[in-house]
Amino acid sequence: VHTDAGAFIDMTQVVLAKVILFNRKRQGEVSKMKVEDYRKKRFAQSSELDLALTEFERSLLRVFERVEIRGKRGRTVPLLLTEEMTSWIDRLLAARPSFVPAQNPFLFACKGEYSHLRGSDALRRFAVDCGAKRPELLTSTKLRKQIASLAQVVSLKENELDSLATFMGHDIRIHAQFYRVPSDVVQIAKISKLFLAAEKGQLAKFAGQQLNDIVIDNDYTVQEESSGDSDSDADSAPVDD
Repeated sequence: VHTDAGAFIDMTQVVLAKVILFNRKRQGEVSKMKVEDYRKKRFAQSSELDLALTEFERSLLRVFERVEIRGKRGRTVPLLLTEEMTSWIDRLLAARPSFVPAQNPFLFACKGEYSHLRGSDALRRFAVDCGAKRPELLTSTKLRKQIASLAQVVSLKENELDSLATFMGHDIRIHAQFYRVPSDVVQIAKISKLFLAAEKGQLAKFAGQQLNDIVIDNDYTVQEESSGDSDSDADSAPVDD
C-alpha cells in the first residue's frame, strides 16, 4: 500500500464498501466521512446502563467503536466500526501522505485536494467481482430496506425500535411521537447485534425473540484482561433514501 497507488485505491474501496455494508448506511454519507470524524471515534462510555446488559452485550462495548458523521439533511448519524475496520483504516492513514494531498479532508480520499471515492462505485465493483447473480440489487438503498424489513421479525421493544431508527438516520414519526436519542451504549451493545446477525445471514432465525435474547456466534466476544493466572471467560421503519 505504501508504494503502489493502485493498491491504495483498491484497499480504500474495500474498506469503504465494508463500512457501508455493515452499517447499512447511505453510500453518500460514508463516502463523505472526514478524517477528523474518524479521529473522534470512541468506545461507549461506561455507565449504570451497563448493569442492564447481558455479558455478550457488554463484550460488544469493548469491541465496537462509534463515530458520528454528517447524514441526510444535516443530521448527525452514527457508524459502528469493528476492530478489523479500524485496523484497515489506520493502515490507510499511515500510507495516505504518499497518495493524497494534505489538504484533502475526506477519509476515503482520491488524489485531488477535495475529492473522495464514491461508495456506489465501490459497491457496484465488488457486486460484480463477487459473482452475484443480480449485482444490480446490491446497493446501499436496497440493503437499508433489507435490514428495515428483516428487523421486523425480531420482537423489538419501542425504545429499541427508536434506537434502530435513529441509528439508520430515518426521519420517521409514529403517532406524532418524537424519537428519543439513544445512548452510545444502547446503539453499540444492542443495535449492533442486528447488524452482526444480518452480516452472517442469521437474522431470520431470531424471529420472535427480543434483543436481550439474541447472542451471535462468538466471533466478537472478548476476553477479560488478567495478569498472572488466566481466568478468562471467554415496526416498521420506512427508509427515506
